[in-house]
Amino acid sequence: MGLKEAFGNRIKSLRRQRGLTQDALAYRAERAVDTISLIERGVNWPNAETVEKLAEALGATINELFDDLPVASTNEGEDQLAVGRRLLKQLDDKELALALVMLKALTKGER
Repeated sequence: MGLKEAFGNRIKSLRRQRGLTQDALAYRAERAVDTISLIERGVNWPNAETVEKLAEALGATINELFDDLPVASTNEGEDQLAVGRRLLKQLDDKELALALVMLKALTKGER
């Protein structure tokens, strides 16, 4: 299972634990039901703002959304690093702060 699928399963699990339907979560997160469905099925990866909205709607921290998700290893570390740097440069300050929280959650706060 990939990271998108694991994240989608986490969202679905938290939603069900809180007794919410996809419609209710979509309303609370100010997103379309189709968006929630695609995320839960691991088809789409949410942007930083949507991750933040999902956490708020679920009454969870961003860390809770990412705790214990599998992190894929790769032999192409340098290529991945270049991609990461390029993507980080595209973020505004709020998105960058959220990305840092997400990275800390994925790495369990190491470093």
